[in-house]
Amino acid sequence: MPIIFKNIRRKLAAQNRAAAYIRYALGEIVLVVIGILIALQVNNWNQERKDKQHLNNILQEIQGDLLSDIHHINLFLPGGKRLDSLATRIIDGKITEEEYKDPKKYYLFWVGLTYTPFYQQNNAYKKIEDFSGNIPDSYDLLLSRLNDFYVTESNTLNDVEKTFNNTIEARHQYLSRTYSWYHLLRNHKYNHAMLEWYLHSDQYKNFVSRYKADQIAKPDGLLFSYQLHAAALYIRISDFLGIKKIPPEIPALGLIHSHDSTEYSGNPNYLKKYNGTYQGPEKYQIIIKAEHGFLLIHTSNAGSISLIFRHIKEDTFKWITNNYDYSITFTYDNKHHVNGFQDHNSGGKSDFHKKIK
Repeated sequence: MPIIFKNIRRKLAAQNRAAAYIRYALGEIVLVVIGILIALQVNNWNQERKDKQHLNNILQEIQGDLLSDIHHINLFLPGGKRLDSLATRIIDGKITEEEYKDPKKYYLFWVGLTYTPFYQQNNAYKKIEDFSGNIPDSYDLLLSRLNDFYVTESNTLNDVEKTFNNTIEARHQYLSRTYSWYHLLRNHKYNHAMLEWYLHSDQYKNFVSRYKADQIAKPDGLLFSYQLHAAALYIRISDFLGIKKIPPEIPALGLIHSHDSTEYSGNPNYLKKYNGTYQGPEKYQIIIKAEHGFLLIHTSNAGSISLIFRHIKEDTFKWITNNYDYSITFTYDNKHHVNGFQDHNSGGKSDFHKKIK
């Protein structure tokens, strides 16, 4: 191609046609500029595609971290439930001297005096923070939710854990300075004075009462809430990436009993009866879809997930959020078909939303 342009320039110059030569030269410059612009645009498109693919890969890594956290918390919750039950027995004075003396139950001496930390997996999220490419506007809402989870929610969890750990440490400092039998506790032994303190001290009951209230792995506690938020975020990422297959741990959380982290209240298919379009008193419409063991609320057919609700009891579902107490209860017509839902919030306001299709 350059040879052809060169021959044309020579002919025009030989014929002394200056104006035509200039026009041709300008045209050639324009073509070159257009070629450069096209090349730049193609390069931009390629870079944008690479950036999106990189972001999507990171999002899937984040899903792996979320699933890891969910598995880890599943290991915490049974122990938390057991400690909660033991704490109740101690506060009520139901632990006997024989139980404390049983070598297999020495763990009773440590209720209210020990703590196992939870470590959040956030390596993939740090890659988002360090991402140097161009992030399309379409990612803004999801990234905002990621930030809420990995910054706001994590800070809350870390602050509670730090306070809890400091409280435990302060108790050990107090016991070691106050009671001569403390060294026995550290060596899995006991004497009469130590037994008397555990059996009859109101101070120890106060320790345990505070422990029961603050421990993060208790039923309906902070870790359970964190786990639900992790599951909700996993679903949002899958919805954004167009991933349909969800690991079974996610729908199981949607159907879990709020009072017992080991029992489930149904199966995901049961929730499909709530699917439909509902209209509130202000004539706005919302779309409810039962997916992955949760109720997903959309504000339009093509819109992203706005709210995620989990099953609490019978026909009642609660919004998964830390900031607002909001639940909905579905109602039925005389043929026992779902005909709408009543919402409830902490302010006492309640509106009926009619099912229109």
